[in-house]
Amino acid sequence: MRDWHALSQGDPQPSEGALVSRDLLRSIRDGITVVEPQKIAVSIDPSGGGRDTAGVIGGFLGAGNRVWITHDKTKAMSSAEWSRTACLLAHETNAGVIYVEWNFGRDMCTLAIGLPGRRSRTRAASPRAS
Repeated sequence: MRDWHALSQGDPQPSEGALVSRDLLRSIRDGITVVEPQKIAVSIDPSGGGRDTAGVIGGFLGAGNRVWITHDKTKAMSSAEWSRTACLLAHETNAGVIYVEWNFGRDMCTLAIGLPGRRSRTRAASPRAS
């Protein structure tokens, strides 16, 4: 992903100092374990008007409070595109909730997701540190 971003977005960044390293991601990857989902959700890190990348992921909380990411629909999208993508992903995964990042246009995000006719519920994700 880092290489794609460097080449496609013209924004090369060194991997040293990243919050999550490639080695860490490889070490925690698990495609073998069968896990029963406890709570299925979609999460959105919105973009501003299609100029930036909107993060839209789906996954679930499994046993032991471990989060499993199952879908990644992240790409540069307008507000209309990422809200539709999130709702379609929520429907596809049977998500019980859609989480929206708080620190960027929270009201606009919950409005875009909660328009009439959309069946998904939204909950703003607090920016509090864990």
